[in-house]
Amino acid sequence: MPKAVNIVADKNSNLNRLVNRLAEIDYVTVERKELVGADLIIAPKCAVIVKEARDLLIAIIENTLFEDIARLQALYDDLAIVIIGDPYKANVRMETRGIDGSLSYLSLLSGAKVINSPNFEQTAGLIARMSLHMTHGLGYEVATRAEKTKVSAPVARFLVEGLPGVSVNQSVELLKHFGNPLAVFTASVKDLMEVKFINQETAEKIYEAVRKN
Repeated sequence: MPKAVNIVADKNSNLNRLVNRLAEIDYVTVERKELVGADLIIAPKCAVIVKEARDLLIAIIENTLFEDIARLQALYDDLAIVIIGDPYKANVRMETRGIDGSLSYLSLLSGAKVINSPNFEQTAGLIARMSLHMTHGLGYEVATRAEKTKVSAPVARFLVEGLPGVSVNQSVELLKHFGNPLAVFTASVKDLMEVKFINQETAEKIYEAVRKN
């Protein structure tokens, strides 16, 4: 079971359905307090605003959402906005371009992290996990490469392709010329430039990359 977390929920919020679902999660303890601007505090310095899609658009039209964002950013290090449902399907009189602009601003310029969730059930699990990560960390290391080599893939070429500026064809030529990744990694700029498709710029990038501390 994950480590225990404590979530503070605004006692005046209309999100009882979400709060009750959070309280059912084994490792979550929920406190009800009066909060200003935030719906949830999921870690000591992390606030969350939760809005159903329709309520989000109304808060944007009435300008209350932006006031809450400014207020919370002055009090907390981190702020997330969780949107439940699809704003484009909300029954609110706002043009599509207005929704586009609002979501763009919230995501890129407001300083808040914006997350979309399809329903209350999914949102409860998401917020519990967010609280866990903010309180205890991930609990594991994130891989620095997006994809690990597969058993059937040539490991040598995989290693050489990881060098800056090296394409598939260039990795083939490098290995053909030097024989193995170690020889590629220890080659001089001059030696690297002797390889087909490797110009001076690429050779210098390779040379510098394998010698950085």
